[in-house]
Amino acid sequence: MSYATIRVSPVTPRIGAVVSNIDLTATLSNQQVDDLHTALAEFVVTHPWTPLVIYTAVTPAALKAVATLANVGAQQLILYRYDDEPRRFAEILERQPGHALSAALLHAFGPGLDTLTPALARAIEHLFRRPVGFDTAGDLASSADLTVRTVYRQLAAAGFESPRRLIVGARLLRAYAYARDPEQSLEEVARRLGYSAPRMLTRHMREIVGITPRAARRRMPAQEFVSILAARLYNATSTETRIGTRTATTTADLTTDLTAATTATH
Repeated sequence: MSYATIRVSPVTPRIGAVVSNIDLTATLSNQQVDDLHTALAEFVVTHPWTPLVIYTAVTPAALKAVATLANVGAQQLILYRYDDEPRRFAEILERQPGHALSAALLHAFGPGLDTLTPALARAIEHLFRRPVGFDTAGDLASSADLTVRTVYRQLAAAGFESPRRLIVGARLLRAYAYARDPEQSLEEVARRLGYSAPRMLTRHMREIVGITPRAARRRMPAQEFVSILAARLYNATSTETRIGTRTATTTADLTTDLTAATTATH
């Protein structure tokens, strides 16, 4: 597709495309906004698992453009001379490959997360967005400011697997995200996630997802990987059954109360 005011150059499935010939720090014309919106919407739909990161200076015009980009999937903003210290910049970019995958998995966890205490739900979200730093059930409990026993009890009641399995699952999700980059070896992926050897990563992937990292990289689409991992870590039916039972009980209690009130009135 061609555009009147911008240039869109497809690169690779991983990078998607580069949008150029546009200055976000200047006031955008209506045609530029329309072209930018159309191009990025097409880009996000075509490459839904590739994150959209904005790097720009702070100006009124730029912030208006950021608002436009947010409507088509931009999830990370890096500000010129504020967030772009080399180490900070590298950390932000490091997290991007797994961002969309984490969001999709957490969305699948939605009903279960809603039944947890807010602190534990936030800890689970933190785990899947930044798995490095979580090694044991104690780490998850500490993040939620709860006892390990309470974490086990809440997770089981909500339909989740054990803390250990969730921690392994979070690492596997990030491993899959990293492995989709053909320039990264599986040895490097394992090292980045704290595995002492690639064989441990392979063992965990086989155990939970039922496929090796190499096979997942070659032939498993992202949507399928997320779907399988979600099903291995969370029993949605269990949560729905409990919510349904609780709703039915509440309705029955309410009916009883209304009947009693009506009888008393008459």
